[in-house]
Amino acid sequence: VSTQSTWDRRQSYHTAEIHAMDADGTVRLMPATIGSEARLHLSVVIPAYNEEARISIMLDEALDWLATRQRASPAYTYELIIVDDKSADRTTEIVCEYMQKHSCVRLLTLKKNGGKGFAVKQGVYCSNGSLILMADADGATKFGDVQLLEQELTRIGPTLGIVCGSRKHLVNSAQVAKRKPIRNLLMHLFHSCVSFTFFAANGSRPIDDTQCGFKLFTRESARTVFSLCHLDRWCFDVELLLAAREHGHPVGEVAVNWSEIPGSKLRVSSMVHMGLELVLMCVAYRFRIWHFH
Repeated sequence: VSTQSTWDRRQSYHTAEIHAMDADGTVRLMPATIGSEARLHLSVVIPAYNEEARISIMLDEALDWLATRQRASPAYTYELIIVDDKSADRTTEIVCEYMQKHSCVRLLTLKKNGGKGFAVKQGVYCSNGSLILMADADGATKFGDVQLLEQELTRIGPTLGIVCGSRKHLVNSAQVAKRKPIRNLLMHLFHSCVSFTFFAANGSRPIDDTQCGFKLFTRESARTVFSLCHLDRWCFDVELLLAAREHGHPVGEVAVNWSEIPGSKLRVSSMVHMGLELVLMCVAYRFRIWHFH
């Protein structure tokens, strides 16, 4: 008999049903592997939703960098896990073409759109790396900056830890200044709300940039924090970091090379949704409707 509360929306890797697609289009049930020992050095998890125009550029850059790194250090083994969040374009077909050429590329497909957080979670649950990198399909962050995150992760604690890419140094840059004023206003308002959420939930302070889609996890930290999260869409990053803080996992932050790529799916309505998710977290954790264990 399940004792899980109606309010408990978390997904355990023990019960996750994940579907993988082979290069020939065959779909099969994929067991979660995050509970097992690592078999590779790095797993790169890439959530993708209608990314046919951008994902090839990102995959080319990542594969080139990783191949170069492995030639220099043969023990640097890796995999790329693309999670297609029920795209309506050619994202799946494009990834299948890469799978035919690169054995390190894997594809997971969702039966329905679950949100970026849900897609990342499925990829993490099927990963085999001792380190797990979350990276956006648009390639906005220079992939080679993963080595900066690795260095910081080694410094703060190699067994437990999360390192986040940060764009704080770009706040006053020309590319941010070119944005519409309403978007910059909403960005600053969101960061203020995140600070309040952290304080309301567990009395801590957030990092400077919770939303950069370039984060590196140790396997143990990923196994813990992803299974604790209720949110599946815009603010899942915030909840991940809250869970990490609550469990004493070190969280670091490193400036990365980032550029805005055309085709962003972030809209004013998305910012409103993010605000509602922050309110939900404040209430749910403050009144112990949700918990970190």
